[in-house]
Amino acid sequence: MKKKNEHYDIIIIGAGLVGLIMALFLAKSKIKVSLIEKNQLKENNIKLQDERTTAISQGTKRILIKFNLWRFIEKYVQPIEKINVIDSSMYKSLNFDSKMLNEGDLGFIIENNLFKNFLIKEVIKNKFITVCDKTDVKDIRIDNFDLSHKAKVILTEKTITSNLIIAADGRFSMSRYFVNIKNYCYFYEQNAYVFIIQHQNDHKGIALEKFFPEGPLAILPMRKKNKDYFQSSVVWTLDENLGDFSKLSEKDFKSEFLMRYDNYLGKVFSLTRPRTYPLSLTYTYEAYKNRIVFIGEASQGIHPIAGQGFNLGVRDCSILMESLI
Repeated sequence: MKKKNEHYDIIIIGAGLVGLIMALFLAKSKIKVSLIEKNQLKENNIKLQDERTTAISQGTKRILIKFNLWRFIEKYVQPIEKINVIDSSMYKSLNFDSKMLNEGDLGFIIENNLFKNFLIKEVIKNKFITVCDKTDVKDIRIDNFDLSHKAKVILTEKTITSNLIIAADGRFSMSRYFVNIKNYCYFYEQNAYVFIIQHQNDHKGIALEKFFPEGPLAILPMRKKNKDYFQSSVVWTLDENLGDFSKLSEKDFKSEFLMRYDNYLGKVFSLTRPRTYPLSLTYTYEAYKNRIVFIGEASQGIHPIAGQGFNLGVRDCSILMESLI
């Protein structure tokens, strides 16, 4: 027997941080949402593989407070009180201090695993959100001559319709391909190596960005978990022509890092296995078309050095919510 097609107010494609947040923003206004994700959305499946952290700006904090989400993650974030930006020669520097601005902390660092697990838990229990995980989108059809004025998403086993599709499926978005939206893409020919270090001295809520000729090194403060050591997140960018550092032995990789680290926070007791991310810039020429709109990295993906990609995505969600309401 043929299944009856399902209809929702809005379909969201992609359940990364931005897609999950968009779903919760919509659900707060009692908008019926279908959230489609190719991976499995279960907490035990997310305790990952993702060693990254997310930088949350003061502006994003205010948006999350507005939608009643900040209170759930507040105890897990590490405030950034100062940011020191220096070049490798130490002759030039910029120093930002939250006390100079009277706006609160400069930002916050949270582990992706913690953040995403919380969002997934909230999404799964929300009665206005239908999660369709482990599902691939085969096609998107938006017919201007369809008198029903519905956007159609073709899945593996069924077709679902909605009044609007929100594409949050990342900087290599297939949704753009399905509706023939062109985008600009530039590869930096750099790799970012992301890992966490356990170190001797207190970071005191200070973030460091140190610039070398071959690429920047960012050391971001994290909330302390163990009484015996402090921890920080590292985003280390290197030109591709230096080779793939992820193929180095653990000893050699640590040695290369320590040369640039320069005993910044005292002895490094350990570091997690680095994960490699090729860096690129992408920009979508059309942010929306008919009944589809692009948010987060499906709309714009930037270099991670300033940690603002996620914050731009949350701003997309906030502005889109204002327009929809």
